[in-house]
Amino acid sequence: MAEGLRLPTHIPTLDGWRALAIVAVICFHGRFAFFPHPSIVRSISEYGYLGVDAFFAISGLLICTLLIREYDASQSINLKAFYVRRFFRIVPPYVAALAGIGLLAWLGFIHLQSWEIPSCLLFLRNYEPTVAPPGGPYDSYGFYTVHFWSLSLEEHFYLVWAPLLALLKPRRAFKAALILAATVVLWRFVDGHYQIMHKLIPSAEMGTRTDSRLDALLWGCVAALLFCRVRRLFRHRLWSWAWIPLSLYLVVLEKYHLPLFRLQLALLFPCLLMSTILFPRNALGRVLELPWVRWIGTLSYSIYLWQQLFLQPPRGAGSLEHASGFYRLQQLPFNILCILVCATLSHYLLERPMMQLGRRLNSPAPAGAGVVVAAPARPASHRIRLGFSMRSQGSQIPSNASADVSVTVAGDQRK
Repeated sequence: MAEGLRLPTHIPTLDGWRALAIVAVICFHGRFAFFPHPSIVRSISEYGYLGVDAFFAISGLLICTLLIREYDASQSINLKAFYVRRFFRIVPPYVAALAGIGLLAWLGFIHLQSWEIPSCLLFLRNYEPTVAPPGGPYDSYGFYTVHFWSLSLEEHFYLVWAPLLALLKPRRAFKAALILAATVVLWRFVDGHYQIMHKLIPSAEMGTRTDSRLDALLWGCVAALLFCRVRRLFRHRLWSWAWIPLSLYLVVLEKYHLPLFRLQLALLFPCLLMSTILFPRNALGRVLELPWVRWIGTLSYSIYLWQQLFLQPPRGAGSLEHASGFYRLQQLPFNILCILVCATLSHYLLERPMMQLGRRLNSPAPAGAGVVVAAPARPASHRIRLGFSMRSQGSQIPSNASADVSVTVAGDQRK
């Protein structure tokens, strides 16, 4: 493949989008702690949950791009290497955060239900209740782990999409992604009408289940598979302003909850991402590429893991948080400080070393080692058509370099 057409591991503005998404999620989760009295700012923060949709779009686009890049470079996708990288990227910081939450509960500072930690470790939190009865939507029971539903969904996405892409190869994966995403959309409509899953799993909510939200990541995969084609079609500088009408439509969509609301959200965020990836020097792209914004983006996964612990809405004097004194750390400015300290320590002391370990374990091995799904050699024209061409933006990394990326939601969800 030509040097200028290699897929870069650094895609411009994505770190900035992660920062924007995690700030939105924090504003949503902490809106009662940050803004105890009704105000315009608190009303705006109600829409911070959209940060999760942004995280899903980022993950779908980025993971698919990296897998396509690996296929372009070697005509194969090493599933074992992919899952090893994902494990060391995600699980150690995640387990550390769960251990911290569990320790605080064991010491009597906060309350956890008995099912919370096991469901998180099994990545089934998105099929458990977001809150436990009889509490309201902001009861402490379930609050401290509720945001891990988005991480569970992303793990399910990895299990489905990576083998599917390896099996079908990028040329046929586009149709598969479309069919699978359309199936999820249709199922969401049918299930919403007949309440099938509610009868089978009453505790699971449609907004968090994998079977009803997987398309949020799959449309990002579609964007990755179409990227070069879109780049050729929308190369004119006039399209560098596309993020403005897209953002305005997002406001209208959210305000009036237009028909096919979830589907439109899932389609809109990949379009927003590509509006700055294609034109990183537009006004929004320059903001997203500011060094301090990108730094927040690099911390986004660790912020996602720890933020919920310090964003508990204010509770009465009889609550466990008040009795233990932990509520003081859930008030401004201490909650923001605690989130940043925990996230920074997690990122630099655990997240990055584990990523490096995952790369070392995936160092080049003799031919035939690992789980490799190989494909016959393709003509160069096919590889170029699927390539991710960004000659002047981002950093070019050798084709055999390991790619470790932030994938939360998060969440966080990526809440």
